Amino acid sequence: MAVDKVRSSASAAAVMGLVVAAAALLSPPAPGSFNDEVNTLVEIKRALNDPSGALRAWDPEVIAAGDELCDWPMVVCNLKGQVFRLDLSNQNLSGTLSPAIGNLRSMRNLLLCNNSISGAIPDTLGQIVHLETVDLSNNHFTGSIPSTLGGLAHLQHLKLNNNRLSGHIPDSLATASMLSRLDLSFNNLSGHLPIFGASIVSLQGNPLLNPTVEEPHDFPTPKQANSEENSDVLDEREGHILGILAVCLSIACAVTTVITVVAVVCRCRHRHEQAGAVDAFLCTLDLNGYIFTLLVHLGHLKLYKFEEMRRVTINFSQKIFWEDME
Repeated sequence: MAVDKVRSSASAAAVMGLVVAAAALLSPPAPGSFNDEVNTLVEIKRALNDPSGALRAWDPEVIAAGDELCDWPMVVCNLKGQVFRLDLSNQNLSGTLSPAIGNLRSMRNLLLCNNSISGAIPDTLGQIVHLETVDLSNNHFTGSIPSTLGGLAHLQHLKLNNNRLSGHIPDSLATASMLSRLDLSFNNLSGHLPIFGASIVSLQGNPLLNPTVEEPHDFPTPKQANSEENSDVLDEREGHILGILAVCLSIACAVTTVITVVAVVCRCRHRHEQAGAVDAFLCTLDLNGYIFTLLVHLGHLKLYKFEEMRRVTINFSQKIFWEDME
């Protein structure tokens, strides 16, 4: 009896082991696992045309024979054996990019530039949450830019230039927090142009884009404000100086005119000193080419010589005046 119980227990254990092994083999691999990434790379290879045989070594049978995924060409793995970098640039590839690429959850750098890959950019790229660099430039990608790319929190460099992309630029790319370089040049993009947070943005070669027009700001920079204040001060000083010069010039002209008139009158009087009592005499005045003739009236005054006046007044003595007044 004891022997039979032992045999039955061993049989049950063996059956359970077979069931567990079968379940492990038949169950799908967990996302990001080794088998999942192998299958993903095989799917990517299947969607591409590879006339140069660059992806010939991407063979799951080689993996089964004891090779490792990280030994495949153009694949770089991290310390955990997960795909960290996929660089298929300059490999003369065509065809399309499989949506299965979104299963490479640990990938940080995706480089497919300088090929002839066509079709749409898969939305599943937005599932690769650790992506930092995406370079799909110089291909034949068509369709719109997936808005899921703007949701990648670690994306720093995105190059989609020189393709055939169309439609609007997703607003999510304008608000991407870590994006520092964005190149969308030479496509067929259209619609409004959002204000980007990236420090380097290239958009030339998209004639259908409508640039965003911002309202002008009336707030001058400190340098401009200082410059304007200095300019106002200089203008005010120049105005004061010009005003002073104008007043001085007017006064000089007036004084010059008065002196000229007085000099002419004195000269005319000197000419008529010998004429005795004179009621009036003519003086000619020339001011800057304008000839004026002045008639100077002296009433019934008589012109006395200085010697005559000194003799009559007894050398201008005050006594004679008081005596006359008495």
